[in-house]
Amino acid sequence: MKKKIQITADCTSDLSGELVKQYGIGTLPFSIITERGCFLDREEITANNVFEHISSGGTIRSEAPSVDECIRFFTDQLEEAQNIIHICMSSEISRSYRNCCEAMKIMGENAKNIRIFDSKHLSMGTGFIVLKACSLAECCSSPDKIITELTEYRSKIVTQFLIKDLENLRRNGRVGNVTYKLCSLFSIHPVFELRHGRMVAKKFYKGEYQNTELRFINSIIRKVHNSEEADPERVYLIHAGCLFREMDTMHKRFEKSGLFTNVCVAESSAAVSCNCGPHSVGVVYVKKQ
Repeated sequence: MKKKIQITADCTSDLSGELVKQYGIGTLPFSIITERGCFLDREEITANNVFEHISSGGTIRSEAPSVDECIRFFTDQLEEAQNIIHICMSSEISRSYRNCCEAMKIMGENAKNIRIFDSKHLSMGTGFIVLKACSLAECCSSPDKIITELTEYRSKIVTQFLIKDLENLRRNGRVGNVTYKLCSLFSIHPVFELRHGRMVAKKFYKGEYQNTELRFINSIIRKVHNSEEADPERVYLIHAGCLFREMDTMHKRFEKSGLFTNVCVAESSAAVSCNCGPHSVGVVYVKKQ
């Protein structure tokens, strides 16, 4: 018997293999393009592979699933499910949403039971939405009602990233040369926040990066403490190639704050990593309902 509602997502939702397996989530991989060929994110290449390639002088870029890849993915998923809700990385950042929508047009009548949802986030910002969708699918038989719930839910997610070096974002056209040169010259590390699906510079830190990481974490802890806006159930620390001791220090700082019951750590996908660059750190939590 087919599953009534199947939740699927871009691999850039950064959900762990354990969560993907636990909830039976179908994942649509991005491609990572290098001089050595094309590799499927998480299946054939990881964030660490990305940074090893960059450090050896290689070039690398990510590419959203093509329309044909989306068609094949959805066709396979429909073999196992009556309805599909696919959750994409923000359409302001990636072509994934547009390619999925184009795939549905080509599929015609075969796509009538597929819903494509723009998360307006990336990494675990999208991941939170995927997990919410899985929870709703267990108790709700209406895909349209789930989409309505997710539309409200995504506005409650806070996603911020501290970037050590803008080189990767500059190379991929995410920031301009002037911004890159100024930040490099004065050792400035920007914090980007997802707002309406776009990466917007929220603040800038100057100085040695290891101290900046703790200043970033402490600023979020202060904000959450003062505003009491966060759902205390869970916070995610996302990292791109950070050392264990760096993540351990930040993890312990969140635990010591007592603001969250669960402090979780996730590694960013290769696609996210080759844009944000090594040693980038993200924090994602949900505002109270």
